[in-house]
Amino acid sequence: MKSKRYVLIAILIFFFSFQTVLALPAKDVKPIPNRLYYPAVHELLTQAKKSIHIVMFEMFYYPKYPESLENQLVQDLVDAHKKGIDVQVILEQGTWGRITRRNKREGGFMLSQAGVQVYFDSRSKTTHDKLIIVDERYTIIGSTNWSYHGLEKNNEASVLIDSIPLAKSFLEEFNRIKSECPAIN
Repeated sequence: MKSKRYVLIAILIFFFSFQTVLALPAKDVKPIPNRLYYPAVHELLTQAKKSIHIVMFEMFYYPKYPESLENQLVQDLVDAHKKGIDVQVILEQGTWGRITRRNKREGGFMLSQAGVQVYFDSRSKTTHDKLIIVDERYTIIGSTNWSYHGLEKNNEASVLIDSIPLAKSFLEEFNRIKSECPAIN
């Protein structure tokens, strides 16, 4: 009898805890898989009004391919910064392979040279997030990296969520990660 009571209490605790997560209001949730990712992100970045915060595992920049989709997204961030929008980016520093590490850093250095505040994570942690928060209202989260394969070849799953409480929650996580990172500029 006692064990049934404990099981019931555990189920109720789980149910009410899970309900709290589900209770975050969202005006809209839009799946943006595969080739739908780039146009959705590009539109959101170009329409930003006050802030863009990004935590990204891979944000490549390819100097040989200036019109590539990943370069265009990096340019969207530069353009937003030039319009006076607060743009901050946290990138995985990466310790795997010279080419991967170089391409990851080129995106960060390109942004930094344009005046965007860029942070590389600590070498003791891997920052595997693919997170974008715009205007403390819109959140894009999923599996898509800003790389050729991520944007043009892989099967990826991401979602765009219009929810101020969710965006604020992820902004707190952004700031927590940022507190562990030295800025590069």
